[in-house]
Order: sequence, then structure tokens, then C-alpha cells
Amino acid sequence: MTEHTDVVEEQRQRIRYDDWRNEVKYLQANNGKIELAFNDGRVRVEDTKTGKIKMIYPEGYMSKDWMSSVLERFKKAIVNYKNKTGE
Repeated sequence: MTEHTDVVEEQRQRIRYDDWRNEVKYLQANNGKIELAFNDGRVRVEDTKTGKIKMIYPEGYMSKDWMSSVLERFKKAIVNYKNKTGE
């Protein structure tokens, strides 16, 4: 049973990472526009007057360098969380 422990843990980390990168980093409303930024750098802008939604992606979104950068931020966030909670 323990032969797959590493595979299971790796999958858990992937799920945590996906959840984290889709979490909202901040929400800002100004002049009829709502800006929702996510941990992975994407920004969703909604114009409340027209109802139009625009997604803004960071330069190099989903490239190897971009993914490494976001993964490093995720790892730092996990360490900070563990330090705060004592896990």
C-alpha cells in the first residue's frame, strides 16, 4: 500500500496548487468596473454598465518560465501558511 505514497502526495500538491492559483488575490471596484485578480496573475475585468467581461493574462501565461514563477509563489504561500498556523 505504501508504494504509491509519493504519487498520492504529488497529486495532493497538484490539487492544492490548482486551488491556490484560482483563488482571488484581490477585488477592486471603481467607476463601474470590477477587477478580480487571481493568484496566478490573471485579472478578470467586468464592466457593470455593459456587462462585458475581459480576461487579462500576464505576459508568457502558461509558459515554462511563468509556471515556475507561479509555482515558487505557491510554495512560499504554503510555507507562510504553515508558519502562521503551526502545521
